[in-house]
Amino acid sequence: GDWNAVLNAPAPAADLPYVRALWHYARGLAQAERNGLAAARVELDSVRSIAARVPDDMIIILNPARSVMNLATEVLSAAIASKEMRHDAAIKHLHEAVRMEDALTYDEPPPWYHSPRNLLGTTLLLSNRAAEAEVVFKADLRKYRDNGWSLNGLERALRAQGKGKEAADVAARLKQAWRFADSPAN
Repeated sequence: GDWNAVLNAPAPAADLPYVRALWHYARGLAQAERNGLAAARVELDSVRSIAARVPDDMIIILNPARSVMNLATEVLSAAIASKEMRHDAAIKHLHEAVRMEDALTYDEPPPWYHSPRNLLGTTLLLSNRAAEAEVVFKADLRKYRDNGWSLNGLERALRAQGKGKEAADVAARLKQAWRFADSPAN
């Protein structure tokens, strides 16, 4: 969330297309978060442009670089749509991001740093679709057991549906999972 630091980070060398694409992606998220939507779209276009030019055989550990860059475009597109209050478009982009992440080859660390399911669940909550968010957060927790962000989202989804007992159980799991965190989950 330190968007100023993201925007002040120097550009990677042009001969590092993967790193440069993810730099543009991070800048796009920072611009979207700061409501600089025109600038966020410019960064999105840069990611797309780089992804279109990388060779098919450029691999980042176990995955094609283009696959990860295309996933970044879906997440950034969703962030922009969400800031524009076009939640249905954001949800569509995030469903595609989930599909793309699931298609990546398993690797450690994971090839994508932040679960699109978590982002999808959060966007569904913003759209007053708590029951759908519950399903998405539970799916994320099957993949990333005791992920604090998804536990937090699941608790909120359950509370929004009036499922107080289930929400309290999840809150206890969150407290345990988050016990060493240096910032609150909300």
